Amino acid sequence: MASATFDTLKFDGKFRESEQRLLAKIDQNKTELTAKIDQNKIELTAKIDQTKTDLLAKIEQLRFELIGRIEQLNSKIDMIHTKLSGDMILVRWMLGLLISFAVAVTIRVFFFPKPN
Repeated sequence: MASATFDTLKFDGKFRESEQRLLAKIDQNKTELTAKIDQNKIELTAKIDQTKTDLLAKIEQLRFELIGRIEQLNSKIDMIHTKLSGDMILVRWMLGLLISFAVAVTIRVFFFPKPN
């Protein structure tokens, strides 16, 4: 019967070499991935900062536009207020004249009747 001899020391040595190469590759891959993650983190931070700056600039622009529109509306309101104030003065005078005319007609009718 033929028996094969198994060299466990040689197998153990090859296994340890293989394990060390695998651990070295894992460490290398880990280092590469960490570097890529750090690079992506830097890029994303830069993009976020740029987006934040753009949004702040847009907010300021909209704020100035809104302030301008509010000032326009305030001036229109002031103009309408002035016009309505003038119209109310005219209405008061017209109402005063109308009431005085009605009082004059009432006095004429009741106190100075027309002779027949």
